[in-house]
Amino acid sequence: MGDLIPANQPARDEIAKLLPRKKLVRSLEGVAMNLLIDQNRKTYRHVVKLKQLLQASGNGKKVSIFYIHCNAGCDRTGEFIAAYRMTNNKLSCSEATDKNSAECGRPQNYYSVNGTYWYCKYLKSLDSDYVCDCPERL
Repeated sequence: MGDLIPANQPARDEIAKLLPRKKLVRSLEGVAMNLLIDQNRKTYRHVVKLKQLLQASGNGKKVSIFYIHCNAGCDRTGEFIAAYRMTNNKLSCSEATDKNSAECGRPQNYYSVNGTYWYCKYLKSLDSDYVCDCPERL
């Protein structure tokens, strides 16, 4: 498993200095970063919408059940559930992923851990009081 690219701007700038000076490479880096930021925004909107749905279901007489699942509930599901827990329950990244691993019976895969890490950094950019304890290297 390789190193993660830290989500902060100074680290991206340092990495960009190491890249060839070709415009295509720089353009691709910008596109990839914009896609990552856009994906985190979408996840955030889904997390907020789920919380609204859960709150609304408690106000009526009907009981609503939201079933979220993928293979073993650890990877993509674990990434989303960790995002929910970090956003709404104010858990740190490690608390959210530890809780997911305990419930699932195994840790998230490498890609989902990275996705959770980037979402944690995204939350930190929205809320300066958010505790982002993700390691710089996984």
